[in-house]
Amino acid sequence: MTVEKFAVEKFFGLARNPFAPTPDSTFYFETPSHREAVTGLLDAVAERKGLATLTGEAGSGKTTVLRLVAEGFRGALQLARILNPVLRPEEFLEHVFLSLGVDRDAPPSKARLMLALEQHCAKRHGEGLYTALLIDEAHKLPEAVLAEIHFLSNFETAGARTLQIVLAGQPQLHPLLQQPGLEALKQRVALSFGLEPLTPEQTADYVRFRWDQAGGGPDSPFRAEAVTGLWQCSRGLPRLINTVCENVLRNAAAAGRRILEANDFRQAAQHLESLALPAGYTTATAAATSVAQQGDLASAVPASPQAAPSSSAKRRAYRRVKVRLSPAAPLFPFDGGDENAAAQYRIVRTRIGQQHNPPAMLLVSSPGNGDGRTLTALNVAAALALKSDAKVLLVDADFRRSRCAEWLGVPESPGLTDVLSGGRPLEDAIIQLAELPSLCVLPAGAPRQNPTELLDSSEAAVLFARLRGEFAYTLIDGPPIGSVADYEILLMHCDGVVVVVRPDHTKRSLYKQAVGSVPPEKLAGILLNHAAPSSLRAQRG
Repeated sequence: MTVEKFAVEKFFGLARNPFAPTPDSTFYFETPSHREAVTGLLDAVAERKGLATLTGEAGSGKTTVLRLVAEGFRGALQLARILNPVLRPEEFLEHVFLSLGVDRDAPPSKARLMLALEQHCAKRHGEGLYTALLIDEAHKLPEAVLAEIHFLSNFETAGARTLQIVLAGQPQLHPLLQQPGLEALKQRVALSFGLEPLTPEQTADYVRFRWDQAGGGPDSPFRAEAVTGLWQCSRGLPRLINTVCENVLRNAAAAGRRILEANDFRQAAQHLESLALPAGYTTATAAATSVAQQGDLASAVPASPQAAPSSSAKRRAYRRVKVRLSPAAPLFPFDGGDENAAAQYRIVRTRIGQQHNPPAMLLVSSPGNGDGRTLTALNVAAALALKSDAKVLLVDADFRRSRCAEWLGVPESPGLTDVLSGGRPLEDAIIQLAELPSLCVLPAGAPRQNPTELLDSSEAAVLFARLRGEFAYTLIDGPPIGSVADYEILLMHCDGVVVVVRPDHTKRSLYKQAVGSVPPEKLAGILLNHAAPSSLRAQRG
């Protein structure tokens, strides 16, 4: 036990550290999604379903769930767990082979190795025992290794799967399995489970539970308003809650304070941001699940707090650029030709602002290309920027079909890719529109061969958290829904998704599939784009 931890535990009268970073089953806090995942995976293995998936954001508790599943079978389960799936196919198979202890002398060929694995699993099945392969960080699996997993999923005898496989990873795992060429593997998935972040109420219960388990007394330092601040800066992710709470308790003990304030958690989270947390550790707020049909925006707007711009952000000056509009781009603040369209965008702005806690970061997407997604994002951002004291940022994150810079007639680079790759500071990349100073644009940036890796990085997590503190609203013009992994990554950072649909262009089947794939708690609204890209009406029913 370190001196710092001893000081915290002694100061608060605790028997142990309530927010230790290492997994401990005595601190397991069960939510409905965690209960469903544990019981479902236990059934999947017991009933020999073969292949199942478990998804959740980094820090949502996937490791704990997998550990509970393994413990549920006690000595009847032989487990091979792969923590780093970024291996060559032959390395992956050898890892499985050695983890299961089939034979320390690996067969000299892949064919013999596969045969030995199949015979081992069949033998254990005949003895009434279970054999399982758990792959963590499965969203990073190379396609060649996924092909090997497909072959392993074929192990069966007498109609029963002899090797149970669980792919556990972040939400990007689902679009990964949607790639062409992986249809057969996707069809093998018998069950799929997802872990949800904690709600504000669950966060309060979680903190109280861990405090009690650690021997804390009735005088908890976590007041209700403080826990609200904790939820806001942790997005309801248990691992980040633990990290922030441990830092806050240490600081409070050092200062001799027994009551925690909401600002204590925000300051701790900001400090952690400066240390460049891993991907998925952001201070973006989690989305709640209130659904309301309102006016021109059919909305399930997340009840997530809006970060107020800091004083330093208010003084920050970006380079001003005069807009040189493309003749095909009807932007109503500059083109007064369609007052009806302008009125419709103002209604959308009003519906967004009417929420008790307006969403601070929205992803604008569509079922496919050609729906008017970018022009809609530009106009909604402009409508928001026309409000007094509003500071709005439009981010072009559709790296494979970026159009914002083209429509506005501004340079494409420096932009988002240049910032994420470390080539340029954010201040050099953001453009402030001279005609509408409240509206800023972050172009896509120079083309890169690895845009997905740039988004799935600690630099991106820190950047998006920073944007929340500097802008009242951030709109992200993203790729079509489910088209690439970029969409899933952006979805994790945003409070909600606005789906842009053009009825005379979008196929109804594609529309239904796209909207149905958006998590209900993240569906912020559906905007129907008609013949003219700037004409909007409500999606009803």
